[in-house]
Amino acid sequence: MKVAIISDIHSNLEALSSVIDDILREEISSIINVGDTVGYGADPDKCLDVLMAFCGIKIALPPDIPKEAEKLIGNCSKRVAGNHDWGVLNKLPRDWFNEMAAKALSWTESRLSQRHISFLESLPLVERFDETLIVHSSPIRPEEFNYITSPDNAYHSLRSTDERIVIVGHSHIPGIFILRDNEIYGGWEYEYVLKDGERLLINAGSVGQPRDSDPRASYAIYDTDKKSIKILRVEYDIDTAANKIRNAGIPVRYADRLKWGL
Repeated sequence: MKVAIISDIHSNLEALSSVIDDILREEISSIINVGDTVGYGADPDKCLDVLMAFCGIKIALPPDIPKEAEKLIGNCSKRVAGNHDWGVLNKLPRDWFNEMAAKALSWTESRLSQRHISFLESLPLVERFDETLIVHSSPIRPEEFNYITSPDNAYHSLRSTDERIVIVGHSHIPGIFILRDNEIYGGWEYEYVLKDGERLLINAGSVGQPRDSDPRASYAIYDTDKKSIKILRVEYDIDTAANKIRNAGIPVRYADRLKWGL
């Protein structure tokens, strides 16, 4: 079974639409969302409508999304909350975020309906399936939303749980860490096949706001039969996404950084 892993959409409908196009070509069986569907971008309501439809909630896909995406309705098997999802719900205080992120969250909150709020409230912090754990930030105190940005972080995160595979988001930096013989390797790999005795920590990167100096949208495909993982990059209409942010009055930083992937 092929599973598409998407994370950190951040209200970027153009990026999400392009990733969906790519997913449809890959003939995946299931979708995992690793949190932070909202924040920063100008289409939080439409991005949530897409995710909700994929999760089986009876809601129409936005017209901006390709018609073929109806094949994915009901296919989002696992999803978790991110810190921006919690921020909209005021489960994290606004002063937890920097000033510009807090302004973007306040704007986002004003655009969401009760159905969106109810959906975000339903998201758990941690999900599991087979030998896999899904969490937005770290399996260590996930409610604190700490970043995994180094081999040391990855090592302690993997050692904190029994699952062979840990899937995270949050940093917006894609990569695969490998734990083998109590040593941690990798971090920058985009493709890997899990071998006997190994464990993996996977970050699929960000659909809507990459921060690894590559502006293309990022997501991953996990083949549960072959135990293989592949991170993919997808071009999208950055100018339209950025102009929407500027026109909405969201802090312009979140428009400008899309061009550079920072």
